[in-house]
Amino acid sequence: MKLRLVSVTQVRTRLLGEPKGTKFAVAKNLAEKFPVELATRLPPKRRPWMSEDPRMDIFDAVGLASAFWPAEK
Repeated sequence: MKLRLVSVTQVRTRLLGEPKGTKFAVAKNLAEKFPVELATRLPPKRRPWMSEDPRMDIFDAVGLASAFWPAEK
């Protein structure tokens, strides 16, 4: 089994074009890219006193997959 380590910075760079984006920016970008599947699941922007919404895990998984899935030819 092959293993590949991927950093959060690599995912953000692939999806946003810059390494300093936020997790919410990645989620918003993915909701725009996959509106039927993800737009209704996008949680509101988190405030400093709020815990992370459990739905953000969906965007982490989709972000990783869409950033490194081989492009269709």
